[in-house]
Amino acid sequence: MMEAMATGLYLFTTPVSGSETLIHENVNGEYIPMSNPRELASRLESFYRKKFAQPYSIPGDMLQETRQSLSWDHYVQAYD
Repeated sequence: MMEAMATGLYLFTTPVSGSETLIHENVNGEYIPMSNPRELASRLESFYRKKFAQPYSIPGDMLQETRQSLSWDHYVQAYD
């Protein structure tokens, strides 16, 4: 998930431990309830219509913040 976010991809994920600090709902991704294929299909269709069919990109400041928070330098400093 972190690699995809660092490249600027919009994510769909289940609410798992740690993801709540990474995903900003409807900006850089969305949470999908577990074991709910209809909701997944609905969200994918909505994404296609609203963000894929029309040009959409994650806001530059959020993308930069994500890249910095997931960098090796960030992790090295956290453990120093």
